[in-house]
Amino acid sequence: MSSIIYEIKKSYKAPIAILAFVAIITLGLKSRVGIFEQSAIFDILIFLLPLAASIASFVVSNRYGDSKVFGRSYFLLGCGFFATFLGELLYSVYDDVLDESILDNFDYLFVAGCLFTIFHIVINVRYFAEKLESYQKVFVVLIPIFIVSMYSFLVFANSHEPDYYFYFNLLFVALSAVILGLVIAGFTLFRHTVLISAWFLLLIGFFVGTIGDLEFRYYHTFGGDYLGNNSTVLWIASNIILVYALYRHQKAI
Repeated sequence: MSSIIYEIKKSYKAPIAILAFVAIITLGLKSRVGIFEQSAIFDILIFLLPLAASIASFVVSNRYGDSKVFGRSYFLLGCGFFATFLGELLYSVYDDVLDESILDNFDYLFVAGCLFTIFHIVINVRYFAEKLESYQKVFVVLIPIFIVSMYSFLVFANSHEPDYYFYFNLLFVALSAVILGLVIAGFTLFRHTVLISAWFLLLIGFFVGTIGDLEFRYYHTFGGDYLGNNSTVLWIASNIILVYALYRHQKAI
């Protein structure tokens, strides 16, 4: 237990520093540049960072060489980040360059990104534990239920009648929640290995991203502009943390 606490203490400072750095830069941009310039900077980071995470995942996959489990699972994770990269890139091109609003047209790529990520975690978890312990099942089941319930409560608290956008966004909230529950279960399995720091950072990265998804989907349900909330900042910080986590992972193998 002491070694676990020691590794966590070594690793928690980096995510806090990344969050603080991104928040400070964001405040600086808001005070010194216009909304359109700020949007352009955010748009570039939003699609470049998943590409960086994709490349980092492929590097880890390559480091595992012929491993049918880890080589394959990190290849799938790289595919997941690459699908997200394509979705963000195509959205930016159509919205900013072609001036066409097609927010929902490329969401199948984001769904694919979530599914690839889920497959990645399931492969890792099943390799280390054919059957999860009771407390691990609690994470996998209760966390998605809690997050989906929170999103639904927040929406209906504003007297919002269920419509297409509610159920559409509910799908993405549920996928993010499932990923977070699985990552927590994965962390409990890797906590006694050399990969504890990497998985702790992955957990923090996905947690921050889940909060960003929850906030964005809430605003999107009511037709809000993503620049009017903190989801973009959280996504940027999440992807930087995930890239760093994958770097720590490949250094630990």
